[in-house]
Amino acid sequence: FTSNGTYVQPSANVYRSNKPEGNEIQPFYYSYELAFPEEITDINNGAFSGCTGLTSIYCSGITTIGYGAFSQCVNLTGATLPDVQVIDTNAFAHCDSLTALELPSTLTEIHTNAFLDSGLFGLFYKGTMSEWNGIQLGDNWNSGTNIQEVQCSDGTVQV
Repeated sequence: FTSNGTYVQPSANVYRSNKPEGNEIQPFYYSYELAFPEEITDINNGAFSGCTGLTSIYCSGITTIGYGAFSQCVNLTGATLPDVQVIDTNAFAHCDSLTALELPSTLTEIHTNAFLDSGLFGLFYKGTMSEWNGIQLGDNWNSGTNIQEVQCSDGTVQV
């Protein structure tokens, strides 16, 4: 953390959107939005697991979201994933505030328990129903969610 409370690491920039009074540094207390530089293509396993201050992510250029990368980010409400191809096991597990997600037509795999016990009930896929049916879906990929269907560009698929 820098002296003003902004968290920065080589693979990502986190922008503080609010800060409590005082100059003390309290990791993950603030609300953060996360954006990645173009040269980053993968988010490592557990990279942001438990970051309770993380409220939104923008993953342009990211093709792989690793095992548990955003698990237990309980205040995550938005995720923009325009280029993602693979969402690994537990990637968004226990993200209680994440209620809807739009997935790109570049998606090829969703691994087991990718959204385990998250708040998801809306899933939107930019590809067709036929393309959705071609995605490799791990066992219980939507376990513990309220996802009962996926809205595709040409209709709805029941899951």
